[in-house]
Amino acid sequence: LDVYLQLAPKDRNLFTPEYFVRGGRGAPPPRVILVREGRRTPVPLDAEGRVLSVPGLADLRAGAVVEITPKPRETTAHLEMHALAPVAQTM
Repeated sequence: LDVYLQLAPKDRNLFTPEYFVRGGRGAPPPRVILVREGRRTPVPLDAEGRVLSVPGLADLRAGAVVEITPKPRETTAHLEMHALAPVAQTM
């Protein structure tokens, strides 16, 4: 994520990273918290588990960590890269 965020905005207009956090079968929806300098900020997820508020470059550089509950073995987290360019456009 930090490498992507360091790109100039004009170089980020063809794709975007999307993060997903999902609970296991029958598990409650996961709870995601960003912890930075003692502050705990809930990270919103949509109904599909898509992370709606990704930590920024300043958060990463400040050593922020992400907590996911329940424990990771009961949840999955993954990254998907989504193209923003029209299908017919050459990258």
